[in-house]
Formats: sequence, C-alpha cells, structure tokens
Amino acid sequence: MLSCKSPFRIAVLFLLFFCHLLAKTIIHDLKIIDPELEVTLWAESPLLYNPTNMDMDAVGRIWVTEGVNYRRSNTRKEGDRVVVLEDTNLDGVADKSTVFIQDPELVAPMGVGVIDNVIYVSQTPDIIKYTDNNRNLVFDEGDKREVFLTGFIGSNHDHSTHSVIGGPDGKLYFNQGNCGAKITDRSNRTFYVGSFYYNKGGPQVGWNFNPTTFAGKTSDDGHVWVSGFTGRINLDGTGMEIVGHGYRNSYEQIFTSFGDMFQNDNDDPPACRTSFVPEGAFFGFCSEDGKFGWSADRVAGQTTAEAEWRTHLPGTFPPGDVYGSGSPTGITYYENGALPKKYEGSLFSCEPAKRQIFRYVTKIEGAGYRLEREVFLTRHGSDRMAGAFSDIMVGADGALYIADWYDPMVGGHGAADKQHIGKIYRIAPKGFKPKKAESENAEELLASPAHNVRFQGFEKLRSGGASSLPLIKKLLNCDTSWLVGRAIWVLPYLGEQGIAKLKNIPSTIGQKDYRYRAAVLRSAIRYDREKLGWSMMEELRNDKSAHVRRIILTHLRDFPYSKKKSVLLDLVLSGDMKDRTYLEAVGLAADGDEDLLWADYCKVRKILDANHWDRQAHLLAWRLHGDSMIEEMVDRMLMTDVAPEHRKELVASLAMNRSEVSFRGMKKVYGESNDEGVKDLAKQFLVKGMVHRWKDHPVREFLIANSIIDAKPKPLVQVPAVRNEVGPLKVTNVVGLKGDIVRGKSSAARCYSCHQFDGVGVDFGPNLKGWGENRSVEEIAIALINPSAGIAHGFDAHEVTLEPNWKERKSFWRINGIILSESDPLTIKSTGGLIQKVPSHEIHFIQPSR
Repeated sequence: MLSCKSPFRIAVLFLLFFCHLLAKTIIHDLKIIDPELEVTLWAESPLLYNPTNMDMDAVGRIWVTEGVNYRRSNTRKEGDRVVVLEDTNLDGVADKSTVFIQDPELVAPMGVGVIDNVIYVSQTPDIIKYTDNNRNLVFDEGDKREVFLTGFIGSNHDHSTHSVIGGPDGKLYFNQGNCGAKITDRSNRTFYVGSFYYNKGGPQVGWNFNPTTFAGKTSDDGHVWVSGFTGRINLDGTGMEIVGHGYRNSYEQIFTSFGDMFQNDNDDPPACRTSFVPEGAFFGFCSEDGKFGWSADRVAGQTTAEAEWRTHLPGTFPPGDVYGSGSPTGITYYENGALPKKYEGSLFSCEPAKRQIFRYVTKIEGAGYRLEREVFLTRHGSDRMAGAFSDIMVGADGALYIADWYDPMVGGHGAADKQHIGKIYRIAPKGFKPKKAESENAEELLASPAHNVRFQGFEKLRSGGASSLPLIKKLLNCDTSWLVGRAIWVLPYLGEQGIAKLKNIPSTIGQKDYRYRAAVLRSAIRYDREKLGWSMMEELRNDKSAHVRRIILTHLRDFPYSKKKSVLLDLVLSGDMKDRTYLEAVGLAADGDEDLLWADYCKVRKILDANHWDRQAHLLAWRLHGDSMIEEMVDRMLMTDVAPEHRKELVASLAMNRSEVSFRGMKKVYGESNDEGVKDLAKQFLVKGMVHRWKDHPVREFLIANSIIDAKPKPLVQVPAVRNEVGPLKVTNVVGLKGDIVRGKSSAARCYSCHQFDGVGVDFGPNLKGWGENRSVEEIAIALINPSAGIAHGFDAHEVTLEPNWKERKSFWRINGIILSESDPLTIKSTGGLIQKVPSHEIHFIQPSR
C-alpha cells in the first residue's frame, strides 16, 4: 500500500483530485460504436503500472499483475507486483492501491485469477497459489504461498503461462503458449507438450526445458500434445486434462455458462484468429507431433491463413475468424450485467496491435459457431498509437473493464514506454452508478456477471450438497437462460435427487434449448465420465442438435471401441461430413480405431470399394486415412470421373499416414496420375515426407531417381533485398538534362546484374531491349529514379525466411528473389541469376520483399 513516505504520494493526490477531468479527456481518444455507452478512466498510474492481466473479486476490487520488468526492462529491482485497486467512494474512479505482493521472483507475470481469498498468479515456470488467510489484501504473516503447478516453459516470454479462470464445471482452466511444457499434476500424471519452438525471444527468456526433446512424446493420458494448449484441473491440483492444443500463443480462454470455450491466438505471419474450441481440438500451428512448424506442410497456392491453420489437412479443427495481422490478448464473454440487452451473448477480444476491441456475435453453424466480427472500440486522435489493450473482463458490477499497457510498441520482445504507464477503462451505459457489492449469498454470487465470482458461487452451492437443491430447483425455473445453465452444472453434486433432476432436464426444460442439453451432458461427463457421463451420452446419441452430438463425439476418444462402437456409428451415420467441425469430432472419437470404424461403416452402408463412395464416405475416409483405406484412396485419386479437387483432398490425407504402405501409395499416384495438379501435389508431399512422416522409408532414393531432388543438394545462400532508395533527384530536373550516350552506356552496365539488354546481362528482371522506345521521357525518368514504382507482371519479388538449423544458420536467413515455383521444393531466382531450391521444412515464412 502507498504510505505517507511514498515518493508517489503527491502524484496520487493529484490524480485523485483531477480524476474526473482525466476521465473526460480519455473519452475523446477512445471511440465506441454505441452512443448508449461511454468510456471512462477508472484507474491509471501511479495506482498501477504496465498491467498484463486483471481480475475482479466479489466486492468489486480489481487485482492486477504488473510487467514493469518485461523482457529487456529490468528497472524494478524489488520485482514486479500484484496490486489491488479499489473505488472506495463509488464515484467510478479508483482511489486506492494496495500492494498484495512484490517479489523479485515475479518477472512480468502474465496472468491473475482471484477466487474468494485465493489468488492464482501465472509466473512461468509456475502457477503460484496465494491464500490471503486474514483477508487484508496483503501477503503477510499467516498467509500461504504454494506452487500449484510447475513445468511451464519460457519465463519472461509472452508465449508462456497465461491467466487462470474458473470454468462453469467447477474446474480451473489455464493456458500456455508454444514454448511448451512438462507438467506433473498431483495425481502423479505427467504431460509432455512438445514444440519445435525453442531458444527464441532473447537472452532474458528462461528455458527450463527444451521442448524439442519431447516433441511427439506420449503423455501419461495416452495422447500426444503439442505447441500452445489449454489445460483443465481440479482445485486440489489433481485430474489434469488438456482440452485444446496446436496453438501459437493464445493469451486467454473464456467460457459461456453452457460450457462452450472460445479463445484468440496471435500469429507469426498475418493470420491471427478468434476461435471456438471443441474438447480436444487441434489447431495446427505445428505438425501433429510438434516437430515442424506449419510451413512444412504448406502447399503451392495456399494463403498464409490456410497454411498456418492447416485447413487443407485432416485432424485440424476450423480456425474460426482469421483476420490477418495483429496480437490479440484478453478475451471475455458477456452474458448479463449493466450493458443493454443486445450485448448478451457477446464475445469481446482485445487487439492491441490494431488499437481496437472486437465484438463477436456467435451464430450456430453446423456443429460449431460462425463468429461475426465488428470493431467495438477504437483508439484514435492524438493518443491513437500510445496504448496497447492487454485485457478485458466483465466486472462484478456488470460493466466492461479494459486494461491498457499504454505503450506505442506491441510485440517485438520489448517496450518503448520507460515510464511504464498503465490504465484501466470502464465501459458502461451513460450515467452508470456502481453499487457496493458485499454479498456472500451463493445465489447472488452464481448470478454475478464476473466469471470467477460466479465460480465462487458454484463452490458454495457444491459444498452445500443436498441442502442446495431447493435453490437450484428455483433457478432452473427462472427465465434467464444463463442462470439456468449455471445451475445445471451444480446438480450432480447434490446427491441422488440432484442426479435424478439432471437426467430429467433433456425431456423437460431441455427440449426448448439445445444449450441446456449440452450443459447436462458436459456436467455429467465432468462429474463421472465412466458412469453418469456414459449413460447421458447413450441417451443423447440421437439428439437433433449437431452441437450436442459433437460433444458426445469429442468425449468418446478414451473409451474402448467395443464399448463405443454402437454410439459412434449412430453419430457418424446421423452427421453431415461436410460440416468440418463435426467431421473432426468424428476423427477424435475414432482416434486409434480408424480402421475398425471404417470397416463397420462400410458394412452398414454396403460400400464395397471406392466406386461406391459418395461425398459422405469420401470425407470420412479423408479424415480417418487409416491403413485399410489406402488402396481405395489411391484408386479414387486415379479416377478421372472424380473431381480434381476431391482427388487432391485425398493426396493431402494420404500424406498424413506414416506407414510405408501410404508412401507406396503416394509413389503410385505420382507415377500413374494423368492430372498434373494431382501429380504435382503428390510430388510436394513426397518431398515433405522425406524429412518427416516418411523419413524411415526410401523416399530420398525415389526422389533422386526421378530427378525431383539432387543427390548432393547445394547449400543455401542468403540474398538480401534489392535496395529501393529514392534519392533526391526530381523528375522535372532529370528530363531537362542533355543525354550522353557513352556515359549512359557505361552507367547502364550496373543493370546487367538483374536485366538483359543488347544481348548482355542476367535473366532475372524484365528484358529491357527496346523498353524505352515507346515511353515518354517522364516515364523513363520515373523508372530510373524509383525502379519499384511499377513492377512488371510476373516479376514481383518475395522474401523467403529460413528457419535456424543451429548449424550454419544460427538465426533466421532470408532469400530475396522471384519465386519461379511454389511447389516443394520451392524454386526462387535472385539477382545475378542465382536459382535455389528450398524444401518447405526449411521455410519459416514467405512475404513480399520490402
């Protein structure tokens, strides 16, 4: 807490005196689309500095983790802090800041979650659990500190551990970026989350493990997890599960009261996304074993967004809204509170790189959701490039709160603001007056707009057992769907009557809303997957909602095939395989049992061979790609009456099977296909397979024998971009000069390294023979002064960035030139006529030359 001796005391008094004026000035720099709402300044430095994350407790205090010592900044020798901000006089402006803890071990902690008097702080390699036993908002004598979980990789790195949030199921959720992790929970189960991403981010980053050493390693739950992920765990640290993976660097996840999870994920190249995350979903930022980045599976002609999230390959769930460049951070879901009713069911996401807050309206689309985006808030005016929104949440008072790192720099492993300014804004209806919230009542806590506050209400009701049943029954009959959803989750913990009530919901109130049935199903599975969960899956297997059936599919994975066969077949036969979310859920359910499912599916549908496939069977085979399907897949790839795009789908699918029979199948497609597009795609995947999925098979020998690659590949050479500097020359001055043929011919010789003319020069840029004959003097002058002002069609230059290989390439290398072929290997021609062939697994990123 700031004392009378604090050097900030005068500044604090100044802030408190002028806070209302400051709030009014901030309004003009933050433009909100809704005239019914207003943005006010709730807190700013010196009450807080560089906020990385925040949470609000049940009485309206905001807890903030600070990142003053972020990356290259190490100005706070006492360590970073967790501070508690209060608006004690309820005038809409914070007037008190209490330091809960300051510790040298806190170095830019990236997350905070507050549940009653327990505070979870995400400080890689740990999630630290503080218990404020005396509830005085200061970590002092009698309080408890313990490491709740450890093994996260990448301290002082953005791609590390982020926020902790309580789910509607009474479990804690957390996430980690693609630095990876090696975590053992208190059930003594170890999870290996491997990644190709290692030793990046600068010397300030701590790498407690090398995630490349266990990429592809099976965890104790029997599955392979990779890259960024979301985890779920019990309050006592037991029963950890991974519920989504294959991210790059998702900053947060958020839930609806019915159990749907959403997240955002920042990009490397321009392919940021906001996504719905089904249970167990893989999003494809790296290969399925974590050993290669997304570009290793990129094929010619794909956009970055298509390649980065592997939309062309089986095993990857739809990425949602992919909107390009950015750096999304905090995310929240608004269900109830102070905002107008039209905002119920809105997903809000921070986008600091764009200086915007997005609002999404979620619309049902098959077994998933379509996310319709609008810009809800924009920073503009004189302050436009100053701030960086780091978090957004729904407060206990029902308003939205936004944390602002307030720095002109976003990303790049650093910060430009040496004052470490931080701010928090409030968005609420005009004239909004906050009320003091002090209730310990479980019903009011469960009804709270704030996610972790209602988690506290869930805990109170769960601990009450059967005595909570009358209240839950009352809530189940209310008109507020969000509150009904929250009540459903409590039922299994209320004894036999509670379980009976849960089972009764699908045939009563659940008939009018699929979300109620979804919550019933998830609640039963979380409580007891093997018994109550299984019985509900059997009962709801024929549900009319694709969402409900998809939930069953994503939870069938760990059941033996003999038990799940009948349920799984019903779900496959009733589903639309053109619905990518549903199809991927089928793939998860059949994990390890693909050939058994295919045999039973063909038997039920009387499919004898590839000639009998319809689109449903085709897509199912594409997703399953088991060994028993390969012969028929190859036959179908060679059928001329199958659409070329459908044949190419099967080529990509076959490439995901690691067996030798799949390699032989791909050889056959390459050798026998009369479709050049299919043939080239087969060639691309053969080259990719040589170093990855088929590296144990004689792929290299085949490629050399067919002159696809050289027996002794030439080492790659860096080629910088051609300098494009426009000097001080003016067109009007140049056209007035008198020409000199002799000097001009001598000066033109410098152009030979890129162009041909007069029978001399390199075939790189356009041939200049006769180029100036039909052009005006002004056109020629412009081309000489600024050669890149007009690029001839087909001569656009690109920069291919190569991954470090830690041998001759200790860092990223770049080759600039004209891409002659996007196939694999990629062929690029650079100045001087240098032609190089670059295998896709060596490529980090491709972008236009600058």
